[in-house]
Amino acid sequence: MVPRKAAFLASSLALGVLFTAVAPAAMAFTPASEMVDLSPEHWAYRAIQELMEKYQVIEGYPDRTFRGNRTLTRYEFAAAVYRVMTRVEELIAASGNKATPPVDIDRTDLETIAALQKEFRAELDTYRGRLNQLEERIRLLDAVKIGGYAEVRYRDRVAATDSTVASSPLFNSNPDAGQVNSPARNFITRRDRFPFRVRTRLDVDASLIPQIKYFGSFMADEGAFLGNAAGQQAVFIGGHGGEEGFLGAPFYVQRSFVSADLPLGDGISTPAFSVKFGLYNFDEVLTTGTRLRNHFGSEAWIGHGYGMVGWGGDEIPTVNQGAQSGNNTYTNSVSRYWAGGIDASRVDPNSKRYNQTTSPSVSIDMKWGAFSMFLGANNGSFYTSRLLATQGNLSGMGAVSRGNTFGSLINSDAVVGNLDRLSRIRSNVLDLPADLNDGYGVLGLELDLGRPIGNDAVPVRLALHGMDYWNDAAFALSGTRKEISAVVDIGTNALGATAQVNSSFIGYDMASLGIFANNIAGSGVDFGFGGKLALRSLTNFGASSFAASNVGAYVGLPDFNGSIPRVLFALRQSFGDTFGTQTGYQLLKDSGFTITAPFKNIANTNLDVTLEYNALVEGGFYSGRFMAHDVAVYTRYSF
Repeated sequence: MVPRKAAFLASSLALGVLFTAVAPAAMAFTPASEMVDLSPEHWAYRAIQELMEKYQVIEGYPDRTFRGNRTLTRYEFAAAVYRVMTRVEELIAASGNKATPPVDIDRTDLETIAALQKEFRAELDTYRGRLNQLEERIRLLDAVKIGGYAEVRYRDRVAATDSTVASSPLFNSNPDAGQVNSPARNFITRRDRFPFRVRTRLDVDASLIPQIKYFGSFMADEGAFLGNAAGQQAVFIGGHGGEEGFLGAPFYVQRSFVSADLPLGDGISTPAFSVKFGLYNFDEVLTTGTRLRNHFGSEAWIGHGYGMVGWGGDEIPTVNQGAQSGNNTYTNSVSRYWAGGIDASRVDPNSKRYNQTTSPSVSIDMKWGAFSMFLGANNGSFYTSRLLATQGNLSGMGAVSRGNTFGSLINSDAVVGNLDRLSRIRSNVLDLPADLNDGYGVLGLELDLGRPIGNDAVPVRLALHGMDYWNDAAFALSGTRKEISAVVDIGTNALGATAQVNSSFIGYDMASLGIFANNIAGSGVDFGFGGKLALRSLTNFGASSFAASNVGAYVGLPDFNGSIPRVLFALRQSFGDTFGTQTGYQLLKDSGFTITAPFKNIANTNLDVTLEYNALVEGGFYSGRFMAHDVAVYTRYSF
């Protein structure tokens, strides 16, 4: 849509060129310049009605008429003329030829519009002035936008395996039998402590000048009102709203930062730079994983979804786990720990779906055609605690410490406990949020050979990211919290694939592969298939290197233009340590599936409701050895 002021000026210029080209004859119409109002019998009245109907200009009164052919003031009439002029100019612009009129615009129509433009020139000038004033008022209103949402999340474990039954996968071996399930721990029990979450978010975005913008999001969280003990809030809400290890605050800042575009280039022929600073995480400006649209990790209730996503660091023995050999302590049981969807990168822990913690941060972003670069630094979050996180969903890590000296170059004292039999930590310490005064820096390089340069044939995106904690040794190659990840995206959202790797200096390495198809052949059906591996070493692809692995698939059904919810089916299968090649470890570890049905804009309002069912199965997904069944209802009202 051409802006109105620009459309008015362009219309005058373009129509003038056209009128010169067609050499209109003298008009034989009765002048109306001395008339105050126009009656339905006047030639101009009838002419504009015909033009509005022909060119489908329907922006007038609600009944799309001049209100029963009533008499119009000259200013009302000028507004109608202006809308016709704008519509004709849009058709001219779409044709791409200013020398001759488009084939769907009649020569006589142009002559009529020329006569109307001349007849109502003074009124059109006045109308344009009023329109400019209105556009300025709208610009000022748009400079500050206020919105947000109120949401209620409900999750209930409706059934769990009875470990007293001999056929149960947890027969005589469920350590959770007497536990009370909380969001911070994924126990196999029906005793839920707090199935509800209630949160309200207020967004305030401001743009007083085009180059400088402000973005703020402020949260009110019911979980922070519960309990008085230090860290008690983490037990209530850990991970399920994106605050793993949350210290608790009734009201807190989810983001509050300023973004400034530096006047140094256009981003095409010359580099363009933008700077951000304030409270935020790098998810606002950085994509370390795939940019291709997919539904992995889209379950409503983080932490209890089993389609491609598991949760927690605990290991629960099952009947089929087999006898352990030697001193092996890595039990082949239900893997609670598997989070993050398809993306393998662990470069930016504060931006993970289960963290989403804000920190004092600063970053600079450079774009130059297909190439972009990112450099960011944060100081750690004062809303979360890494220690509390290790006691909740991410339990089982053992002792967690950090480097003691900011900016040191050679010390290597970031130590974690709970090593596996090959001296790699089972749960990467970078899955934990960054503590205050223990932040990290991120460097990202990206080459997008698709969208930015109009390459639709073989669009390819390459990205490389690295991070380092400030309090760890800068040059130490082991025992420090450093990560390097790479991603390759090939294709488009219609059909694309991603391949990713992540090398860790202290924990398991990661790799993933995914293939996605959206709206297949215009049917509205989406499909995805992917796998994700935890490796003891990226340089060793032998069976002994595979510590954990997951494959999953989903199918999204069409919503038939919003007439039914867009139902999503997701399925996951995990495999045991070393793929079951060592004694005491079976091949199929556990599995799960998720069914999600989102209802959008209920009754034409801003209310969305998502219904979700999740199941956890021991062994193969086809075994029928169910362990837990969850039902979730996720409700959000946006304003």
